[in-house]
Amino acid sequence: MFSSQRIEDYVGYFTESPPLALAGVSSRARQSSEHHKQGMLWCRIASGNDGTRRILNAVSSDIVRLECSQWWVVRQRDYPLHVTIGFGGPESLDDIPAVEDASRQLSGNGVDHTFGLNISGVGSLLPFAVLLQRSEEVNLKECAVTSLQALERVDRLRKVVMWDCNGAFSLDPLVNSPNLTSVNISYCDGATSVEAVGRLRQLREITLRGCDTETIDFLKGCLVLEYVDLSDSVNLTCLGRLSGLRKLKTINVRFTRVESIRDLSGCVALASVDVSRCGELASLDGLSGLPDLTTVNASITQIAHIRALSGCAALESVDVSSCGRLISLDGLSGLRNLKIVNAKASGVENIRDLSGCAALEKVVVGDCGALRSIDGLSGLQNLKIVNASASGIENIRGLAGCVALEEISLSYCVNLTSLEGLSGLRNLKTVSASITQITDIRALGGCVALESVDVGRCEQLISLEGLSGLSSLKMLRAFSTGITDLQALRGCVALEFVDVGSCRALTSLDGLSGMRELKGVSASDSGVENIRGLRDCTALETVGVINCSNLSSLDGLSGLPNLKIVHAFNSQITNVRALSGCVALESVAVANCGLLTSLDGLSGLPSLKTVNASGSGVENIRGLAGCAALESVNVSGCGQLTSLGGLSGLLNLKTVNLSGSGVPISERLEGCPALESFIR
Repeated sequence: MFSSQRIEDYVGYFTESPPLALAGVSSRARQSSEHHKQGMLWCRIASGNDGTRRILNAVSSDIVRLECSQWWVVRQRDYPLHVTIGFGGPESLDDIPAVEDASRQLSGNGVDHTFGLNISGVGSLLPFAVLLQRSEEVNLKECAVTSLQALERVDRLRKVVMWDCNGAFSLDPLVNSPNLTSVNISYCDGATSVEAVGRLRQLREITLRGCDTETIDFLKGCLVLEYVDLSDSVNLTCLGRLSGLRKLKTINVRFTRVESIRDLSGCVALASVDVSRCGELASLDGLSGLPDLTTVNASITQIAHIRALSGCAALESVDVSSCGRLISLDGLSGLRNLKIVNAKASGVENIRDLSGCAALEKVVVGDCGALRSIDGLSGLQNLKIVNASASGIENIRGLAGCVALEEISLSYCVNLTSLEGLSGLRNLKTVSASITQITDIRALGGCVALESVDVGRCEQLISLEGLSGLSSLKMLRAFSTGITDLQALRGCVALEFVDVGSCRALTSLDGLSGMRELKGVSASDSGVENIRGLRDCTALETVGVINCSNLSSLDGLSGLPNLKIVHAFNSQITNVRALSGCVALESVAVANCGLLTSLDGLSGLPSLKTVNASGSGVENIRGLAGCAALESVNVSGCGQLTSLGGLSGLLNLKTVNLSGSGVPISERLEGCPALESFIR
């Protein structure tokens, strides 16, 4: 027999609930299985603020779960039992007597237990009166209640949640539940007497989202309060006298009309403040020097400075995005625990105040049109992510020495002409610099961890020099650039996807040949004249050469075992024989290829499902014979096509479009039992 320690080790291997066979080895094995995060037979042993408990989850319509578990919980009393049970809709009220009976049986067997009731879509709490006396938590959703009288004087009650409940009801009855510590009344338009919760002196958490109140002065006497959320309470203008709440850790008043947060000045335990979308708020005064403050979200406000954050030594994250009046980050200088700064779409003109923020890991200054440089970041040893997209920066030399940098976003920086500053950053993985004025990417040489580069629509870029030999590079987007060749990609052995679409000066794909990991190539609207450079790219799955007016052949694709999709419409190809042997091919699009006269080369391809040769010059489709998986054929507008020979007997063929072709109306298609659509 396994030891209990061995059983626990085995249980830990499973991501889902352990198998019954394992739990059935012994009572210890079952109990070990209940310690798994997914539990066993609806039971889970978990630890929390209420200690370690056995938690049983059930729904009222399946009370058999509770009944079947009784024999076990009666014998295993190591942990208190908490039953979470859901009631949904008026019909669930009929299940209440059965739950009451099960509760009485547990009590009769000496099993002390509590309930957590999740109730939705009912009109009254009175039918739950008996169960409520044993309830610690009550969650009401979309209930049309008019009274909370049933929750009055419930000694065990600790938490009440009401979400989107209609009907007029007062919160007064909650005051007489002596152990109630958490109240959440969210988007309940009919709630009245919300100030009554201020008489709950033991209250630790209060959420009044969407509440119709102008002040929260009534909370000033809740001295053990730790969490306050009045977000979306659009009439709230004042925080009252909260300065005496010395245990308050979190306050969320986003999307309110709060004008000042000075009342937070004495909340010395405050760790998180969210005043985002407070359109009347112009200052963060009140936060200065708070020793435990770690997170501030003041996005989309009217603040003009953040000097109040100076001295908040524990500060880790600041969000001042979309603060158009904010022109400086003065106040953050020297904060040695600061990890994240988001000033996107703000009015900041420089970020020099971030120098000395030694722990900084992420900076977002995208859409900051007044920002000209990122000086201030130089040498920050922990900086991993910088997003300056669509900003006014002209250079990124300020990134020199940021040895931990992994990701840089510079797209739409139309004043940026160089990537100087990135050279030799050995942890850099992602560079996005599309739609900039850069003329070369030589600065990327030596970035040995680089995996993704996007320089699309950089029209001044004429060479990929700098990428050569980067053995970790997986993705390159260089579409709509002035590059003339891909020779610099030789040695990029991990490359999986290349997009060089609309590169009109590019005439070949030489440089990609033999790349064993390459899966996708897009060269549509480019100047490529041949694709022989794709030879021996054995992992290749997708090729796009749409609108390549100089391309006359698909040579280079022959025999590629994983090729699934080829899109070559509006090209000058004359045949598709190069596709023979591409046994994984599923889709071929050669529409509007006027020089293409046949589909020879596709015959017998076992995976081919879709062929679009509409508007092409095909004269026959005998090349489709033996394509057993074929489902859709489009040869509309093929005026030279006069016969359906090649399609007969294809058992999976569902759709054929012949409109505008030369196939006689009298011709019939035989032996295609799956045919659903036949368009002439």
